[in-house]
Amino acid sequence: MDQGTKIKKCCASTHGISKDAIMIVGIANAGLVGTIAASHIIQKLNLSEIAYLYSSNFPPVSVFMDGELKHPFRIYADVKDSKGVEKQSRIFVATTELPLTKDPSALHDIAHVLMDFAEELNIKTIVTLVGFPVDDFDKYDVFFAAEPSMLDKLKKIKGIEPLPKGMIFGLEALILNETLERSLDGFSLIAPVKEMLPGTRSAAALIDALKLIYKYIDIDVKELIDQDDFLQAKLKELAEQVKRSQGEEYTPPPPPSKSVNSLFT
Repeated sequence: MDQGTKIKKCCASTHGISKDAIMIVGIANAGLVGTIAASHIIQKLNLSEIAYLYSSNFPPVSVFMDGELKHPFRIYADVKDSKGVEKQSRIFVATTELPLTKDPSALHDIAHVLMDFAEELNIKTIVTLVGFPVDDFDKYDVFFAAEPSMLDKLKKIKGIEPLPKGMIFGLEALILNETLERSLDGFSLIAPVKEMLPGTRSAAALIDALKLIYKYIDIDVKELIDQDDFLQAKLKELAEQVKRSQGEEYTPPPPPSKSVNSLFT
C-alpha cells in the first residue's frame, strides 16, 4: 500500500462511540451533491473535526474556508451535544471538496485507509452520497444501492427506491466494495443532478432520505433550498477554479443520461 496515504487524528471523544454509529461519505462527485450535503450536515449538527486523511496522490490544491486553511479530506463527528457537553459519537462525516485523482491504485488506497479507520472506530454502517447526471427530470427522487445485509431495511422505507440496474464509479464505488469484504454494512443514496451545475436541491433530497432511514438525524434543509441560487453561483465558480488549476489532470464527470428512466437500463 502507498505509504503516502494515511489517517491523522486531530482529537478523540472521551465518551466513546455509539454502537449504532454511521459514517456518511460526501465527496466532490457529480453536481457536488456529496460535498454540499456533507457540508450542510456538518454545519447543522455542529460536528467537530476529529481526523483527516492525507494522501500524496491528492491534486495540488489547497482548501480555504473564510480564509482558514483546511485539510483537503476531513473527518467530523458529533462529539458534543447541542449544549456543548461531550457525548458518545453517533454520526461521522468524511468529506472533501477536491476532485480526487483518477489513478485506480491511489483511489484503492484512499478507500482502504478510510475503511480501516471506520473499523478501528467500530463503525458498522457506511453510506455514500452520490449524484447521477441526467438531462431531464422534474422530481428529486432518491434511489439506493446496497449490499444484501441492508436491502430488507431500506426496502421498507417509503420515500426511497432501489436502483434496479446501474453502476457507481470512483471512490464511492471502491468504498462500497470494501464494505463487501469487511464486517461493514454499506449502501449509497443516489439523486439525479444536472450536468455541470451544483446540485443543491439534490443534496437536500439526499439529506431528507437520510432522515427517513435514521430518525435521530434531525436536519432542516429549508435553508439549503432557500440559498440554492447563491450556492449554485459560488460553487460553480469554485468548480471552474479547480478545473483551471488542474488543467489536463482534470477529468470531467461522465456524460449525462437522457432521463431518470435511463438509470435503469
